[in-house]
Amino acid sequence: EEEEAITSSIENSEKGFDHIPVRGFKKLTDIYQNTQEVETNTLLLTEEEPRNYKEAATYEKWIEAMEIELDSINKNNTWTLTTLPPDQKAIGLKWVFKTKREERSSNTRQD
Repeated sequence: EEEEAITSSIENSEKGFDHIPVRGFKKLTDIYQNTQEVETNTLLLTEEEPRNYKEAATYEKWIEAMEIELDSINKNNTWTLTTLPPDQKAIGLKWVFKTKREERSSNTRQD
């Protein structure tokens, strides 16, 4: 009797299966259709961005980008160099190095 109940339950569940994918899941083929193929050589040509000033200072293009940024800061009077009062600490500074990619172009620039 128990075996018949299990068999009947399995048969009923198979009849109720409508072969509609579970909501929220996509087929792997659908995902691949929506992606662009990337050439391996393109990946090999991708440069890493410097993680800190020491790394950036070894590349002429990053040195030039830093000089442009400092010129812009000076031109816009962003800050004024002054003497630090006694018992005061200066705030820290961190350079962030990112290559900006132009949206509709293959051109890049360093900031």
